[in-house]
Amino acid sequence: MPITYVFKISIAIDQIPQFRETLEKRIQALKPRQLNQFQVQAVVFQATNQTAIHQYLHSDYSSTCFSLIEPSTPQQEIKVLTGDIGLASLQRRILDGEKKALQLDLIGSAFKLGDFQIKIGTITQNSSNRGLLVEISYCASNNNDAYGVIIEFVESHLGLSNSYEMLSNYVKRKAPTANYTPEDTIIQYYDHFNSLRSQTSQLRSQIN
Repeated sequence: MPITYVFKISIAIDQIPQFRETLEKRIQALKPRQLNQFQVQAVVFQATNQTAIHQYLHSDYSSTCFSLIEPSTPQQEIKVLTGDIGLASLQRRILDGEKKALQLDLIGSAFKLGDFQIKIGTITQNSSNRGLLVEISYCASNNNDAYGVIIEFVESHLGLSNSYEMLSNYVKRKAPTANYTPEDTIIQYYDHFNSLRSQTSQLRSQIN
């Protein structure tokens, strides 16, 4: 199973298109194989008891719907439930009466270079840019080396010198030698998308 890290690029919103193009050009200069466009969608339903239910769809796992209930405390373990893609439609019908907090979409380009898959995408909300993420998957022969190899790739080929700070807290807490699953990838997106939700809420409170 590939080891996947998702990096959140800290950059001004108006600079996202240009910076994304720069990253893509750096990868294209290495002559990778272009893959199909990739997408990640997150829909957050706010239930009446203040519990947030998150639903994730990822184009790499097109037949699977990932769901999780937002933990009540940061220390609480995050558990991801998986089901057939039909579960997505069922959940949305059931939760239609609840308040839908937001929908975030990530659309980007994907490349394959040797043992690496590189995905670079823009997060949007209501067609407005909200952030920039880079997903790196590495087919490691030895998990002990994977962390260092991925970090070196990101810093050398993408020029992101502070890459550790771009990782989610989940990855920082996870043992470097641990195995990774699709659920681990979804939790990383959950962490990064949640940070964007917090930033949006803070901005709204400042405006009000």
